[in-house]
Amino acid sequence: MTIMTADELLKAMDEMENEERIKLLDVLFHKNFDNRPPKEVLEKERYRALYPEDVEDEPLLIHSKEQIE
Repeated sequence: MTIMTADELLKAMDEMENEERIKLLDVLFHKNFDNRPPKEVLEKERYRALYPEDVEDEPLLIHSKEQIE
């Protein structure tokens, strides 16, 4: 594996097919920039926000119903 500079990466992207470019950008986004919690955590927090009587007293990560809609 070789380390590429930003200019080399952009040049390589210009030479890629559209499908390859989309896959690369998707991997880069999820690996380096996506800081969302896992889907399971979001679902659990949504359930706890909507049905607080069914859940034990634990602090919510999401503080209001507007944040989950």
